[in-house]
Amino acid sequence: INSTLHLKMYSWVGNNLKELRAHIYCDADFAGCNATMRSTSGVFLGIQGPNTRIALFGMSKKQHCVSHSTPEAELVALDTGIRAAGIPLAEMLEILGINPKIILREDNTAAMRIVVTGRSNAIRHMGRTHKVSIAWLAERHNEGCFELEETVSCEMAADIFTKYFPSNKSREWQNNLRLIGLFNAS
Repeated sequence: INSTLHLKMYSWVGNNLKELRAHIYCDADFAGCNATMRSTSGVFLGIQGPNTRIALFGMSKKQHCVSHSTPEAELVALDTGIRAAGIPLAEMLEILGINPKIILREDNTAAMRIVVTGRSNAIRHMGRTHKVSIAWLAERHNEGCFELEETVSCEMAADIFTKYFPSNKSREWQNNLRLIGLFNAS
């Protein structure tokens, strides 16, 4: 916090309620902790429209056990995003007149495919290890709770919650600040 006092969070609104949608960005760093080899889940939630961007929620959380692949770590992050941010938000959106179907942004195509199909033999152990049910994620997707959207890494707003950035002057760091609505106020 001390090194970012010059940053301020901004939101802007330029659309009516019917044009707005909730976007949840989910990401994970595979085996990011050198000591435990555990991954970190990152979640960013915002309301967006063509001319609107409002940051609502951000989270970084170490996963409870070691993942064996990037898609496994990404699915834990997806589950965290839906449970911690998506489901609690959906009812509030409906009350406000905003489309309650959430756009779930993901940058790992293998994890997306597993959610759509509802199964993967390679990670069938996730219910026992991570307490994540792939079938539950597939059910929420199939019933329309969220819509999966592939997101290129340079637009992944959750990256800032999972990655190490050696310099706060780098272009990548500045881009990640922009994605979550933080700008230089000076």
